[in-house]
Amino acid sequence: AAYFGDWADKWYKEKKLTSNISESALTVIQGTIAHLNRYFEHEQLKNINLSMFQTMINELAENNPNTNKPMSNDLLKKIKSNAQSIFEYAAANNIAYVPMFFKAVTIPKKTVAQQQNNRRALTEVEQSYIIETPHRAQLPAMIMLFSGLRRGECLALEWTDINLKDGYIDVNKSLEFGKNQSTIKQGGKTLSATRTVPIPPI
Repeated sequence: AAYFGDWADKWYKEKKLTSNISESALTVIQGTIAHLNRYFEHEQLKNINLSMFQTMINELAENNPNTNKPMSNDLLKKIKSNAQSIFEYAAANNIAYVPMFFKAVTIPKKTVAQQQNNRRALTEVEQSYIIETPHRAQLPAMIMLFSGLRRGECLALEWTDINLKDGYIDVNKSLEFGKNQSTIKQGGKTLSATRTVPIPPI
């Protein structure tokens, strides 16, 4: 019997060996497989249908069991995409077919209450805490707040990336977070991620 959990594991191992993706991206994939396995690990591929899959998506949209908050649309889309890739991998090995129901799976729209749980900008009061509270993390927090750098980009900065005379930061790499160690990756997730940003007077 072709069980979903077995083929999800085979697909992940193949992707890890043959794809040039970061540790953080692999961690996200592992997370999506964990959610899928919670529902389908011991289910035969041929028995998984639209109703079952849509029920999973709807339940995760309401509550991510890892956070007890609504799951983001981005993560729901990744779960749907990776599930389809697992079916395609099994089909390529003549084990199963790729069901048509993936086209019909819908990602629920967020309610106002759910949207309030998503990421938001810092309030003026919260910004004042960062600006006015001396702390060893104050400088990197200020850089991220006023220059828009991500955490990994900020942690990867070197003195050669900072031009105090002309007032700019050259963002050209980021720190990728793995399970046991972190590595510096040149460039960014997209072409626009490699950029030059001004250093605000503050």
